[in-house]
Amino acid sequence: MKLSMTTVIDFLSRRFAGRVPMPLIQQPSDSTCWAACYAMVEAGRGRAKSFCAYVNLQTGTCTECYKPTKTCNQARPVAEVESDWYTLGYKATSKLKGAPSNGLIIKSIKKGRPIEVFIQYENSNDGHFFLIVGTLKERQYGDTVFTIADPLMNHTRDMSCSEINNWGHWQHSWIIAE
Repeated sequence: MKLSMTTVIDFLSRRFAGRVPMPLIQQPSDSTCWAACYAMVEAGRGRAKSFCAYVNLQTGTCTECYKPTKTCNQARPVAEVESDWYTLGYKATSKLKGAPSNGLIIKSIKKGRPIEVFIQYENSNDGHFFLIVGTLKERQYGDTVFTIADPLMNHTRDMSCSEINNWGHWQHSWIIAE
């Protein structure tokens, strides 16, 4: 059986609604998922800095950011994230309470704008930051499927909104834009 390139491209374009290219960067310590998200976006834009540069938005004093020391392994208050994006040059970043609509996520990804998400774990004060970097056209039980760049993992993964909410309560979102 022969397939033309047009057929292959058509098939692939049906699967993905959009994808923002960026490398996956793992967080080196328990509480630096927020800094890993910054590092992924910046590397995807060709503006990578040392990991310490991102951690120092929080501490100002960290010199060994790949070692989970007390001074370097600190959670970032959610209230600081929008100003961090502004400091990093993403002055058009917008913060949303909770989850954006599926339509807004798809529209943002198609414009090359990843979305940072903060979830809070059930029965805990702890949470986690990760990025939505893509959307799939296929649906899972009627729910849109997103490609997640999770700094805890060694790979991206595809999750629906309901799967994300089962993982933790979706508290905040930032549509990252320059």
